Amino acid sequence: MGTNYTGGSIVDYLNSVGQGSSYAERARMAAQYGIQNYQGSSSQNAQLLGLLRNSNSGAQPTQNNIPEDVDSFGLQAAIQRETEGNSDPSDARNLEYARSRGWILAQGTQGLQSQAAMEKTYDDAKAANLEIQKATEGGSSMEEIIHALETGNFSGILDFNGQPFSAAEQEKARVDAEKANSLYYEQLQSKETADAEKNLAQSQADYQDYLINSGQAFEADKSKSDQQSANQGVLFSGSRVQKEKNLQRAYEQDEAYTRDKMSRNIGTTAQDYQYKYGNDNASGLSQYYKLGGNTYNPNTARNGVGSSGLSSIYNPSDYSYDGTRNTERSANTQTRAAGYLWNKGNKLLSTSYNNQL
Repeated sequence: MGTNYTGGSIVDYLNSVGQGSSYAERARMAAQYGIQNYQGSSSQNAQLLGLLRNSNSGAQPTQNNIPEDVDSFGLQAAIQRETEGNSDPSDARNLEYARSRGWILAQGTQGLQSQAAMEKTYDDAKAANLEIQKATEGGSSMEEIIHALETGNFSGILDFNGQPFSAAEQEKARVDAEKANSLYYEQLQSKETADAEKNLAQSQADYQDYLINSGQAFEADKSKSDQQSANQGVLFSGSRVQKEKNLQRAYEQDEAYTRDKMSRNIGTTAQDYQYKYGNDNASGLSQYYKLGGNTYNPNTARNGVGSSGLSSIYNPSDYSYDGTRNTERSANTQTRAAGYLWNKGNKLLSTSYNNQL
């Protein structure tokens, strides 16, 4: 359908050709013409207007008609940067093509609307429209809403219409915010839990290897000592008994030192994890907090190494941590929920009131 309208308003243009101009209609047309994530911004409206004018004049601005030397994937981004005044030299060919199709204003006396000009248009629209003023300036601030969510006290907290938020609105904002945050924090916890388990299990395995090697070395040293005493004819002498006690003491001291070192490694990893995720989650890794030990008996010819059994070297109940990750997640959820509530007013700017811009 033809039209004599030559202005720059997408709404007036659509009205002039007898088409719906609501935000929903414009979003549908934007998707049809390949404009992604349409929000009704000035640059997107100008792009859509150019596409519609070309379409009504007989041109078909589809991706199939784009020349080979034009980057079809970067075309929209180039147009966006140009309309925002941030074009890049690499955009030159894309912009040349976009201007030839009328998707953006040609350079010249009209030029592109500057950021300052767009801001003035926005401010003028606010000044002339009471509803937009209410949407952008009314109600409680983001900081006030965040504090209300943290404390649970919504007394005096108002939406952009000056009305208190209902309990249902508050709960929906919390649920939506938690859902939006859950994927990131669940994946983060899964990774950090796996990292902690890997480190703890490795410490346990290293210590177990030490016990096996230490036991074998004790048996070898004991056998060697017995053979030397037999060769010297002092197998049942007091000096041999003292020598074996010294051997036992040396292995027990070395094991105590190694156990203490491994206990510190495990304790550091466990406490760091508990500090991030709290007492309950740390208790869930208790199987990694136990170490065994050897017993060394020099008074037997063979099999003088036994096991002392497992004992815990870290107890989560010794500390009381809520978990920094848990606190961080809660705070981010409150902030996001506050944003949902606060943006109830700003939604006007992406719907019918955007027509005033």
